[in-house]
Amino acid sequence: MEQNEFLEKLQGIVNFSGLNKLDLLNIVKCSYLRSCRKEMSLYYQGEPAETVYLIIIGTLKIVKYRADESSLILEKTGPGEWIGLSEVIANGPYLTDAVTEEQCEMLCFSKNNFKLLLKIPLFQNKITEYLARHYYTLHANLESRTPLQKIVRFFRARIESFETRDITTGNLIIEITQEALAESIGYTRETTNKHLKELEDKKVIRLLRGKIEIINSEELNRFII
Repeated sequence: MEQNEFLEKLQGIVNFSGLNKLDLLNIVKCSYLRSCRKEMSLYYQGEPAETVYLIIIGTLKIVKYRADESSLILEKTGPGEWIGLSEVIANGPYLTDAVTEEQCEMLCFSKNNFKLLLKIPLFQNKITEYLARHYYTLHANLESRTPLQKIVRFFRARIESFETRDITTGNLIIEITQEALAESIGYTRETTNKHLKELEDKKVIRLLRGKIEIINSEELNRFII
């Protein structure tokens, strides 16, 4: 992408609104464009944070791995959003994984170059505003429920609505894939599948192709807190 194309992209991003052309040119000079394929990890939780990313095209998911070995999708983020910003400013490791959901393009800033840009007063103000807004939004969206509790609550909500019953057993059938369920509750497929298997082992559900059969709805209630 040519320099003029860079400037055009930057001028359309709220983070850079109000900056003059010279400041925008300095931002372009301090960055490089990176194209990433679908399902590519930009960085992993615990790695030293050496790069800040600004998404130009595409979406990513930010995944947090927890002490209980579950993994939570903290957010999905798209054009105009920063990735790895807090960690680079704090000189700490990355606190999450960042994984592309589609073909993406982003501006990349080394730690040293990004800190040079923070000397531009207006840019520094915009980054401060972004961090405050992002912190508020992220924490407003967090829930204290465990993955298992969220799965069970999802099942209860579907049970209370109209669902199909197996003509032989009379058991309720929820037509949803495990991937779609993971998407609905905001956890990774691996974490969701782990807890679905737990429920299946306890004879509460049966996992079918594209469906989940509720075998024991009374026992399901025991998991709701």
